[in-house]
This record gives sequence, structure tokens and C-alpha cells, in this order.
Amino acid sequence: MRYYLTRAKKILYLFTDFRALTYFLKFRVLPTIEHHYVLSILPNTVIDIGANKGQFALAVELFTAAKVISFEPLTHAAITCKEMFDNNDRHTIINAAIAPQSGRLNLHVSKSDDSSSLLEIGPNQTNLFPGTQEVRQETVTCGPLSEFITKEDLHGTVLLKIDVQGYELEALKGCSELLSEIDIIYCECSFIELYKDQCSIKELMAFLDSWGYEIAGVYNTLYSKAGRAIQSDFLFVRSS
Repeated sequence: MRYYLTRAKKILYLFTDFRALTYFLKFRVLPTIEHHYVLSILPNTVIDIGANKGQFALAVELFTAAKVISFEPLTHAAITCKEMFDNNDRHTIINAAIAPQSGRLNLHVSKSDDSSSLLEIGPNQTNLFPGTQEVRQETVTCGPLSEFITKEDLHGTVLLKIDVQGYELEALKGCSELLSEIDIIYCECSFIELYKDQCSIKELMAFLDSWGYEIAGVYNTLYSKAGRAIQSDFLFVRSS
């Protein structure tokens, strides 16, 4: 139910923002307005890992003046993102996944492409979210964040957003060389296993604690029909 309410709010928002409506009519991409609270921090640089077609990047474009560096391994999604921000010098789109090591990995492509993952899609995912089953695999480029950007690319307050369907801890490990430059981390994580061998929220929090981050907020929690929490968006900031 929350999914449909959020989508309805996004569609209604189009009629209040001409730019958002223009992007939707041309590219069929809705901005993730449900993340407005984290964007109210007004970051100067956003690293968007797991950008898909640019939904979060579009929200950044509409609500802030930040520079965005987006990473999306799924080819057709990255193409849409690149087309949407063509000739927009605030946006850089890189067709790759962030991982601890450089190389090539198999991406498990979901019927609903924003549910695709470098991990195998598990039964909880397909049972709780019908229509997210694997339809094919795609071999994608991957590597550490420092292989694609340097600290000179990061200016002012830096926000790292991660939405990688269970691969969060590995993506964070892939950011290790640049984590000292990142002020805020905004990451989707699950309370139950949706993807095979995904990290737990306890593992994620322990890793970020070791790097000096503390939890500052939990948002957009999804629940099963039985009332069990499935996943949330977690906001982490550097300890003062």
C-alpha cells in the first residue's frame, strides 16, 4: 500500500513542478520526492550508487544545486539516465557498479529493473514484491569508487546515496579509499534476507561505526501484510 501511495504522490507532484513534468513526459522518470528530508541538507556533491534511471538524481536536480556523480551497472537504465541529463554539466553518469575489487560481475536482472542486484534474487523478494523475479543476467563492469573518481571531484558537503539491493556492505567497502571525504551516507537496507547472502543491518551499522558514522534517521519503512518491517532508508552522519 505504501508503494502505491508514494507513487501517487509522485504523480501528483508533477502538476506542481513544470520541470518534473517535462522530465516525466520525455523520459518517463519520476523523481524520488520521498527523500526530500535528506536533500534538505543541501549537499554540494552527491554520489549516487545504484542510480537506476536517475530517479534520485532527478530529485537532486529539482531540489538542490548539487553536482551528481551517478553509478548504474544496468546498461539500458544507465542509457536513460545519460539521455535525461545530456548536456547538463551538473551530472556525470558512469555505467558501472561499485565493488571492493575491479573486474566483471554478473548482474541478476529483475523484471522490475530497479530490483536488479549483484546478488541472487531470493524467495522473500519475489514473494513480498511480485514481479521482481530474475529474467536474465548481464555481465557488468565493477570496481572501487577511487577507480572512477578522486577526492578532487568532491566539493563541500558530500552525500553518498546507496541503493544496491542487498549489496550495500560490499559497495561501502568499495568506497573505503574515499569514505574520509564523505559527510553523510543514505542507504537502503533490509531487516530480512531478500537477496542471497546480503548483509544485515547490524553488519552495516558495525562497519559504518568503525568509520566514525552514527545513525541519524530511519525513513520510508516498508512492512509486510503481517506487520513485519522489511526494509528502510537509513541516514548516517559523521560523529561530532
